Amino acid sequence: TTQSIIVNQPGTYTVTVKNVYNNFSCDASKDFIVTNSGPPTIIDIATSDWSPTNNSAVITATGSGTYLYSLDNVNFQTSNTFNNLLPGFYTAYVKDENGCGKANEDFVLLNYPKYFTPNGDGYNDTWQIRFSTFEPNLNIDIFDRFGKFLIRLRGGDSGWDGTYNGQDVFSTDYWFVVTREDGKIYKGHFSLKR
Repeated sequence: TTQSIIVNQPGTYTVTVKNVYNNFSCDASKDFIVTNSGPPTIIDIATSDWSPTNNSAVITATGSGTYLYSLDNVNFQTSNTFNNLLPGFYTAYVKDENGCGKANEDFVLLNYPKYFTPNGDGYNDTWQIRFSTFEPNLNIDIFDRFGKFLIRLRGGDSGWDGTYNGQDVFSTDYWFVVTREDGKIYKGHFSLKR
């Protein structure tokens, strides 16, 4: 008997409009599908980085809707996985496909140079984790080939200049351990060439 109702459950609903003329009536019906929908909440972005070209990110969102995912806020996809990403700074966007809200969160994919040349020519004179400025709580510990600790860098530091106690170290391979704020650890090595 009213033109509107409040629907609290998803499902298929039918509305019927009827006009009664004495003993005669005309009616028309239409079905409507009501879907459960709501704004997303991003709860995790699982990254796989340290590659020059083959990094990935998996975005996990919760909520009562069906969600679409994007890294540019323009091109959205149903899959929450993004592959073949370059190192760098990204923003993950998640939106409800029915327009019931959107969420976004920043993340970074890291990488490092395989060598550096601290010879004062202005090119590759320091070694650092690329894009670490976006993770200021990052710890980078550098060791020589015998496991001797040389220096600890933090995310955003200007990098290592190839010295230990003010003296130039040898041209050889060095190892590093990166500890992220979330507890993830990465180990790798690089070469110093004078």
